[in-house]
Amino acid sequence: YTIVSGLGAGAFGKVFCATKNGNKYAIKKVAIGQPENFDKIMKEVNTHKKLSHDNVIKYYDDFNFYNAVWIVMEYCNGGDLNLFMLNSSSSYGILFNFIQQICRGVDYLHSQQVIHRDIKPDNIMICNGPCGWTLKLADFGLARVWGNFSNQSPFYGFNYDPRRPFYYSAPELANGNVTFKSDIFSLGCVILAIFSRTCVSWIGGKKLLAPYITIQNAFGVQVIQIAHATESHIYICM
Repeated sequence: YTIVSGLGAGAFGKVFCATKNGNKYAIKKVAIGQPENFDKIMKEVNTHKKLSHDNVIKYYDDFNFYNAVWIVMEYCNGGDLNLFMLNSSSSYGILFNFIQQICRGVDYLHSQQVIHRDIKPDNIMICNGPCGWTLKLADFGLARVWGNFSNQSPFYGFNYDPRRPFYYSAPELANGNVTFKSDIFSLGCVILAIFSRTCVSWIGGKKLLAPYITIQNAFGVQVIQIAHATESHIYICM
Protein backbone atom coordinates (compact mmCIF):
# COMPACT_ATOMS: atom_id res chain seq x y z
CA TYR A 1 0.00 0.00 0.00
CA THR A 2 1.11 3.56 -0.76
CA ILE A 3 -0.02 6.28 1.65
CA VAL A 4 -1.46 9.23 -0.28
CA SER A 5 -2.81 11.54 2.42
CA GLY A 6 -4.26 11.71 5.90
CA LEU A 7 -8.03 11.46 6.29
CA GLY A 8 -8.41 12.09 10.00
CA ALA A 9 -7.46 11.12 13.51
CA GLY A 10 -9.34 10.06 16.60
CA ALA A 11 -8.72 8.88 20.12
CA PHE A 12 -7.79 5.40 18.95
CA GLY A 13 -5.80 5.94 15.77
CA LYS A 14 -5.13 7.76 12.52
CA VAL A 15 -6.77 7.11 9.15
CA PHE A 16 -4.99 7.47 5.82
CA CYS A 17 -5.97 7.33 2.17
CA ALA A 18 -3.81 4.74 0.41
CA THR A 19 -3.61 3.09 -2.99
CA LYS A 20 -2.74 -0.40 -4.19
CA ASN A 21 -2.96 -1.70 -7.76
CA GLY A 22 -4.84 1.44 -8.78
CA ASN A 23 -7.52 1.10 -6.07
CA LYS A 24 -8.12 3.50 -3.18
CA TYR A 25 -8.44 2.35 0.42
CA ALA A 26 -8.85 3.88 3.85
CA ILE A 27 -6.27 2.48 6.27
CA LYS A 28 -6.56 2.96 10.01
CA LYS A 29 -3.32 2.86 11.99
CA VAL A 30 -3.70 1.87 15.63
CA ALA A 31 -0.52 2.01 17.71
CA ILE A 32 -0.04 -1.11 19.83
CA GLY A 33 2.07 0.47 22.56
CA GLN A 34 2.05 -2.01 25.40
CA PRO A 35 1.85 -5.73 24.43
CA GLU A 36 -1.44 -6.17 26.30
CA ASN A 37 -3.08 -3.63 23.97
CA PHE A 38 -2.77 -5.98 21.00
CA ASP A 39 -5.69 -8.17 22.10
CA LYS A 40 -7.89 -5.10 22.57
CA ILE A 41 -7.10 -3.86 19.07
CA MET A 42 -7.78 -7.28 17.58
CA LYS A 43 -11.26 -7.20 19.12
CA GLU A 44 -12.02 -4.33 16.75
CA VAL A 45 -10.52 -6.20 13.81
CA ASN A 46 -12.32 -9.46 14.55
CA THR A 47 -15.63 -7.69 15.07
CA HIS A 48 -15.31 -5.71 11.84
CA LYS A 49 -14.13 -8.51 9.58
CA LYS A 50 -17.26 -10.60 10.11
CA LEU A 51 -19.61 -7.78 9.04
CA SER A 52 -21.00 -7.48 5.51
CA HIS A 53 -23.71 -4.94 4.71
CA ASP A 54 -24.22 -2.06 2.27
CA ASN A 55 -24.48 0.40 5.17
CA VAL A 56 -21.39 -0.79 7.03
CA ILE A 57 -17.88 0.15 5.91
CA LYS A 58 -16.17 -2.84 4.28
CA TYR A 59 -13.21 -4.55 5.90
CA TYR A 60 -10.52 -5.79 3.50
CA ASP A 61 -7.36 -6.68 5.39
CA ASP A 62 -5.19 -6.06 8.43
CA PHE A 63 -1.48 -6.38 9.17
CA ASN A 64 1.13 -5.48 11.78
CA PHE A 65 3.85 -3.00 10.90
CA TYR A 66 6.09 -0.78 13.05
CA ASN A 67 4.36 -1.67 16.33
CA ALA A 68 0.93 -0.82 14.97
CA VAL A 69 -2.07 -2.66 13.58
CA TRP A 70 -3.15 -1.36 10.18
CA ILE A 71 -6.78 -2.00 9.22
CA VAL A 72 -7.55 -1.76 5.50
CA MET A 73 -11.10 -0.63 4.74
CA GLU A 74 -13.32 0.71 2.01
CA TYR A 75 -12.54 4.28 0.93
CA CYS A 76 -15.52 6.66 0.91
CA ASN A 77 -15.14 9.66 -1.37
CA GLY A 78 -17.85 11.73 0.32
CA GLY A 79 -16.15 12.14 3.69
CA ASP A 80 -18.10 11.84 6.92
CA LEU A 81 -21.65 12.89 7.74
CA ASN A 82 -20.46 15.62 10.12
CA LEU A 83 -18.67 17.55 7.36
CA PHE A 84 -21.39 16.84 4.81
CA MET A 85 -24.17 18.25 6.98
CA LEU A 86 -22.19 21.35 7.99
CA ASN A 87 -21.09 22.17 4.45
CA SER A 88 -24.17 21.42 2.35
CA SER A 89 -27.91 21.92 2.28
CA SER A 90 -30.14 18.94 1.55
CA SER A 91 -33.86 18.45 1.03
CA TYR A 92 -36.04 16.58 3.53
CA GLY A 93 -36.22 13.72 1.05
CA ILE A 94 -32.44 13.29 1.07
CA LEU A 95 -32.27 13.58 4.86
CA PHE A 96 -34.95 10.93 5.33
CA ASN A 97 -33.05 8.67 2.95
CA PHE A 98 -29.90 9.21 5.00
CA ILE A 99 -31.74 8.31 8.20
CA GLN A 100 -33.18 5.15 6.64
CA GLN A 101 -29.71 4.03 5.61
CA ILE A 102 -28.26 4.66 9.07
CA CYS A 103 -31.14 2.73 10.64
CA ARG A 104 -30.54 -0.20 8.29
CA GLY A 105 -26.87 -0.23 9.28
CA VAL A 106 -27.66 -0.17 13.01
CA ASP A 107 -30.33 -2.84 12.59
CA TYR A 108 -27.82 -5.08 10.81
CA LEU A 109 -25.20 -4.63 13.54
CA HIS A 110 -27.70 -5.58 16.21
CA SER A 111 -28.82 -8.60 14.19
CA GLN A 112 -25.18 -9.70 14.37
CA GLN A 113 -25.16 -9.09 18.15
CA VAL A 114 -22.77 -6.16 17.74
CA ILE A 115 -23.14 -2.98 19.83
CA HIS A 116 -21.33 -0.09 18.12
CA ARG A 117 -21.15 2.14 21.25
CA ASP A 118 -19.89 5.19 19.33
CA ILE A 119 -22.53 6.14 16.77
CA LYS A 120 -22.11 9.79 15.75
CA PRO A 121 -21.82 11.76 12.47
CA ASP A 122 -18.00 11.50 12.50
CA ASN A 123 -18.33 7.71 12.35
CA ILE A 124 -20.80 7.65 9.47
CA MET A 125 -19.06 7.77 6.10
CA ILE A 126 -20.57 8.74 2.74
CA CYS A 127 -19.83 7.16 -0.63
CA ASN A 128 -20.93 9.00 -3.77
CA GLY A 129 -21.54 6.41 -6.47
CA PRO A 130 -23.62 5.80 -9.60
CA CYS A 131 -26.72 5.14 -7.48
CA GLY A 132 -26.29 8.25 -5.33
CA TRP A 133 -25.21 8.67 -1.72
CA THR A 134 -24.59 5.58 0.38
CA LEU A 135 -24.05 5.99 4.12
CA LYS A 136 -21.87 3.52 6.00
CA LEU A 137 -21.24 3.02 9.71
CA ALA A 138 -17.53 3.04 10.49
CA ASP A 139 -15.01 2.86 13.36
CA PHE A 140 -15.51 -0.24 15.48
CA GLY A 141 -12.88 0.65 18.05
CA LEU A 142 -15.46 0.61 20.86
CA ALA A 143 -17.75 -2.05 19.38
CA ARG A 144 -18.41 -5.22 21.33
CA VAL A 145 -20.21 -8.47 20.60
CA TRP A 146 -23.12 -9.03 22.94
CA GLY A 147 -22.48 -12.76 23.25
CA ASN A 148 -24.88 -14.60 25.51
CA PHE A 149 -26.16 -11.53 27.35
CA SER A 150 -29.86 -10.74 27.09
CA ASN A 151 -30.99 -7.40 25.68
CA GLN A 152 -32.03 -6.26 29.14
CA SER A 153 -28.73 -7.00 30.86
CA PRO A 154 -26.04 -4.33 31.30
CA PHE A 155 -22.81 -4.71 29.37
CA TYR A 156 -19.77 -3.56 31.29
CA GLY A 157 -16.48 -2.49 29.81
CA PHE A 158 -16.99 0.95 28.28
CA ASN A 159 -14.14 3.19 29.38
CA TYR A 160 -15.74 6.61 29.77
CA ASP A 161 -13.41 9.41 28.71
CA PRO A 162 -14.62 12.95 29.57
CA ARG A 163 -12.34 14.36 26.87
CA ARG A 164 -14.47 12.73 24.18
CA PRO A 165 -17.53 14.55 22.78
CA PHE A 166 -20.56 13.23 24.65
CA TYR A 167 -23.32 14.73 22.54
CA TYR A 168 -24.35 11.33 21.17
CA SER A 169 -23.63 9.14 24.19
CA ALA A 170 -26.42 7.48 26.16
CA PRO A 171 -26.36 8.47 29.87
CA GLU A 172 -25.59 4.91 30.99
CA LEU A 173 -22.23 4.98 29.20
CA ALA A 174 -20.81 7.06 32.05
CA ASN A 175 -21.44 4.13 34.40
CA GLY A 176 -20.13 1.53 31.98
CA ASN A 177 -23.60 0.03 31.45
CA VAL A 178 -24.26 -0.59 27.77
CA THR A 179 -27.05 -2.38 25.90
CA PHE A 180 -28.40 -2.28 22.36
CA LYS A 181 -30.60 0.57 23.59
CA SER A 182 -27.48 2.71 24.00
CA ASP A 183 -27.01 2.64 20.22
CA ILE A 184 -30.67 3.57 19.72
CA PHE A 185 -30.24 6.61 21.96
CA SER A 186 -27.22 7.67 19.88
CA LEU A 187 -29.25 7.10 16.72
CA GLY A 188 -31.94 9.47 18.00
CA CYS A 189 -29.28 12.09 18.70
CA VAL A 190 -27.92 11.73 15.16
CA ILE A 191 -31.41 12.19 13.70
CA LEU A 192 -31.95 15.32 15.81
CA ALA A 193 -28.55 16.70 14.78
CA ILE A 194 -29.27 16.10 11.10
CA PHE A 195 -32.37 18.28 11.29
CA SER A 196 -31.13 20.90 13.75
CA ARG A 197 -27.72 21.44 12.09
CA THR A 198 -26.45 23.10 15.28
CA CYS A 199 -22.72 22.86 15.84
CA VAL A 200 -20.04 23.51 18.44
CA SER A 201 -16.31 24.11 18.29
CA TRP A 202 -14.12 21.26 19.46
CA ILE A 203 -10.39 20.68 19.88
CA GLY A 204 -8.34 22.62 17.33
CA GLY A 205 -11.35 24.61 16.18
CA LYS A 206 -12.98 21.60 14.52
CA LYS A 207 -16.70 22.09 14.00
CA LEU A 208 -18.91 19.30 15.31
CA LEU A 209 -22.56 18.76 14.56
CA ALA A 210 -24.23 18.64 17.98
CA PRO A 211 -27.83 17.74 18.88
CA TYR A 212 -28.68 20.54 21.26
CA ILE A 213 -31.01 23.56 21.30
CA THR A 214 -29.29 26.92 21.57
CA ILE A 215 -30.67 29.88 23.49
CA GLN A 216 -32.14 32.35 21.00
CA ASN A 217 -32.97 35.16 23.43
CA ALA A 218 -33.85 35.80 27.05
CA PHE A 219 -37.47 34.79 26.49
CA GLY A 220 -37.13 31.40 24.89
CA VAL A 221 -35.16 28.88 22.92
CA GLN A 222 -34.70 28.18 19.27
CA VAL A 223 -37.45 25.90 17.99
CA ILE A 224 -36.41 23.20 15.57
CA GLN A 225 -39.09 22.72 12.93
CA ILE A 226 -39.26 19.06 11.95
CA ALA A 227 -41.99 16.78 10.70
CA HIS A 228 -44.24 15.38 13.45
CA ALA A 229 -43.45 11.79 12.45
CA THR A 230 -39.72 12.47 12.75
CA GLU A 231 -40.21 14.12 16.13
CA SER A 232 -42.07 11.07 17.44
CA HIS A 233 -39.31 8.76 16.22
CA ILE A 234 -36.70 10.85 18.04
CA TYR A 235 -38.69 10.62 21.28
CA ILE A 236 -38.90 6.83 20.89
CA CYS A 237 -35.12 6.62 20.53
CA MET A 238 -34.58 8.67 23.67
